[in-house]
Parts: sequence; C-alpha cells; structure tokens
Amino acid sequence: MNDQLGSPHCIQGKAAWRAVLLVFLLCLAPLSSVQAAPLRVALVCSGPSDDFYDILTGIAHGLKSLHIINRAPSGTATVTGDTKDLWRWLSANAGGEKLIFLADAFYSEDLTENKRSAVQEAIRTRLARQCDVDVILSFGTWATLDMVALNTAVPIVGCGITDAIDAGIVPSATDSGKDNLVAVLEPDRFQRQMELFHKFFAFRRLGITYNDTPAGRSIAAIPRIETACTGLGVELVRCTGNFFHNPDSNQIAEQMLACHKKFVEQNVDAVYITYNSLQSEQLQYVLQPLIQAKIPTISQEGPREVRMGVLTSISNYSHREGHFVAKLLSALLEEGARPRNLPQQLHSPLLLAINLHTASRIGWNPSLEVLMSVDKFYQ
Repeated sequence: MNDQLGSPHCIQGKAAWRAVLLVFLLCLAPLSSVQAAPLRVALVCSGPSDDFYDILTGIAHGLKSLHIINRAPSGTATVTGDTKDLWRWLSANAGGEKLIFLADAFYSEDLTENKRSAVQEAIRTRLARQCDVDVILSFGTWATLDMVALNTAVPIVGCGITDAIDAGIVPSATDSGKDNLVAVLEPDRFQRQMELFHKFFAFRRLGITYNDTPAGRSIAAIPRIETACTGLGVELVRCTGNFFHNPDSNQIAEQMLACHKKFVEQNVDAVYITYNSLQSEQLQYVLQPLIQAKIPTISQEGPREVRMGVLTSISNYSHREGHFVAKLLSALLEEGARPRNLPQQLHSPLLLAINLHTASRIGWNPSLEVLMSVDKFYQ
C-alpha cells in the first residue's frame, strides 16, 4: 500500500529490496498472516482555526467508527481547542494498527506568507529524504494549494476549503484533475446558506467584510455569495480590509469595528461575518454596534462565533466534513483507491446554531419554523 501511494523518490530506492523481502515472507507464512503496513498521515494547516479542530475531531470519530483507530477524543479527554494539541493527543492515544498520526508531522502556515513558503519547503524535503508520509491531510485553501504545488505522488486529501473550484484547487466538483488529489467541497453550500437566512430575515441590504484580494475573495466565498444575493434581489454593502491573513488581531478588530459602524450608518438589514482571526473578546467588541442597532448577524465560520455572540450560523458542518474525510482515508487504506476516483462532494443538511442571548438583545423572537431548523442553542 505505502509503495503504491508514496513519493516516487522513495519508491525507486526501495522497490527491489522490498520485493525480495516480500517473496521471502510469503514463503515463510500463510497469506492471511501478512499484516499490511499502516497508513502514515501528516497534517498541514493554513493556520489556527476552530474549524480545523472540529474537522480533525470529526475525522478521529469517523475513523474510530470504521474500526481504523481505537480511540477518539471525548469530553473527558485532556485536549484543548488547539488543532496541534489534538494531533499530539491522537498520535499518542489513537491506537490501532492501520493508521498512524505521525507525531512530528503537524505543520501550520500560521496565515503568513513567510511561514507558508517555509512549510512547503519542509514538506518537500521530508518527502524526498525521509519517505515516511503516505497521505497528506491539508486543512484550508492555502495549505491545499501549497501541497498540490509540490507535484508529489503522495495522496493529498484537502478539506476545510471554502471553495476549492474558485480557488483553482480542482477544476470541477466531480474531478480533482490530479490522480493523487481529492478535495472536499459542497458547491452550493453558501447559496443554500444564504437562501435559508434570507427566508428567516428577509434582508434587502447585506453588509459584508472581506479581504479584497484573489485569495481573500476565494476564502470568503465572495463569488458564491454574490450569485446568491443577485438571485435573492439582495444588495451587498461591502467593506474591505485585511481581516484574515493579518497577524495583528487588534488591527483586524479595529478595522471590523469601523466597518460595522459604517454598516449601521448605511442602514443595512443584516451583516455576514466572513472568516476572520478574532478571539472571543475581540469579536464581542466589534459586534456591539450591530447589536445596539438590532441588526441580525450571520457567521460564515459556524457555531464557534455563535457561541461568542453572532446571532446565527450553520451548525456542525466541520464535524460532518471530518466524518466524510474519514471515509476517504478508509478507501485509501483498505480499498487501495486512487484519490482522483473518490467522491469530493459532501451533501449535508442545513441545521442552525442560534445565540438566544443575542436574539433577545436585538428583539428577535424565532418562529416555530426557525426553531425546527435549529441544532444548537447558545445562551
């Protein structure tokens, strides 16, 4: 399995002696007693994100349900909300003989250009010299673009990507375009999300903040949101800045606060909070003008921001994506599947998370129809 999936730099140097060893072992033991080598997995993240933590948690639980690993983190496990800490926990505690989370194979680009190139070079060097990675998990748009650019034969499973097609990672929802690549996507996710929110709030002017760069527009799914709003007859009121690839979270907060104050002056009916790097206190701080103006807010990221004060979002998408990725890893491991032949499209129900405290502060009383769509309430 590992020779078929591994780097070509490793395959040529090891093929001969492994072939001889395999023949020798087959002569000594029955076929049923030969143990397949475990799948050795590395993880590359675009940066810190609760979404990535939730995806990795979903992967672990999915792999456990498929009997590929023995343990997944539970409420009693000593794991923080940090993806790197969860990776360490899995490498030490997941168990099983089929898959290994390589302890020293967690890489983060930290949402910075310099770290991005350094991580890419580190992976390139490791694949060429150590030959110990059978599958690369890439979390986020940047990380997946960078792993694809390596032009390696090692399988890449990309997830946590806002829009893999718009980002140029894959050419279509049904074909990754590369034999070693599968990238999880849900092409109509943001359109369905916007249609659901509009059904409940009937907004006519939607405020939105994002980085007005090719990468920023892709990460915030701006083309998809524009299409959805055009179909709904909604006007987008834009405010751009450096909200994502910015190491200074205080600067992000001040820029977003200025945008939100501007939205109040422009009489928007709702505000869409796109992906950002704010911490809890900072997000609560920038939401205050909108809450005081009783403007409903919608999070692109998910329940984490709803817990921190955003009115609503889609619930548990990342966890469901993790379970989907676990099935992809199982197909690579147990079926010897080619990544390009695996399904990329995730179809998930749209369930809401709602912050009831924020709802009360803006005077919104959810209807029974809304409550029927809610998966998580936060007080």
